[in-house]
Amino acid sequence: MATFNQVVLVGNLTRDVEIRFAPSSGTAIGSFGLAVNEQVKDGEGWKDYANFFDITVFGKTAEACAEHLAKGRSVLVAGRLRHERWEKDGQKHNRVKVLADKVQFLGSKPEAAKAKAAPPAEDDDIPF
Repeated sequence: MATFNQVVLVGNLTRDVEIRFAPSSGTAIGSFGLAVNEQVKDGEGWKDYANFFDITVFGKTAEACAEHLAKGRSVLVAGRLRHERWEKDGQKHNRVKVLADKVQFLGSKPEAAKAKAAPPAEDDDIPF
């Protein structure tokens, strides 16, 4: 029996990228939230509805995401779904995450990120 697990999402980061490194291999692991909006018919009109996804990305892609992305930035994420189940304090939990193979940066950097990355202005008061 053949199986296929692929997802492509376009949305905005809900939080900055958090990066950590695997203790055994040193591989970078990045995680961030993604909001994907859709419009749903509500009676005679349309209503905006937000879907929220947890994204995990690895290696050089994780490092690039941590360096260049910030909350609010638009991205395209392509990867696969992973269903996780666990028990904590007697409560059963589960979630579906996206393990990203590709992250495409969309749009331009938010103004706050541009200001942070811009070099300091040179002094216009030159004595000669």
